[in-house]
Amino acid sequence: NKANSTNLNAFEIFEKEKIVGELTKDYFYSELSKGNKELVIIKLCVRMEAILKCDYNFQGDFSEMLDHFCNQFETYDDESNNYDPYTPAMLNRLRRQRNSIVHAEKMVEAMSDDEIKQCIDNICSL
Repeated sequence: NKANSTNLNAFEIFEKEKIVGELTKDYFYSELSKGNKELVIIKLCVRMEAILKCDYNFQGDFSEMLDHFCNQFETYDDESNNYDPYTPAMLNRLRRQRNSIVHAEKMVEAMSDDEIKQCIDNICSL
């Protein structure tokens, strides 16, 4: 949005547009169909982080920005198995998956292809 974009430099805006332009829904689905789950998870988080920084003007590490984003929604249901991608549960699960890949942390329960597809659909709609 215009008010937030004044706080960003042109390079940050360009980088976000480049990321969003390259990391499309079609790209993610194509990579997932090839079995490249880890690549999809990492790059989904890259796209989400760029959106949080540029469109929402959040700062900090990915976890902090994600928490701030999730706090805007009152759809969290700890008991639910219906993952709404705007809930802290789904987005933080995606973040934990990324952390287990990137930082070689203890592996968390893997996300199913359907859960990853939900994340793709919803992150690409932001």
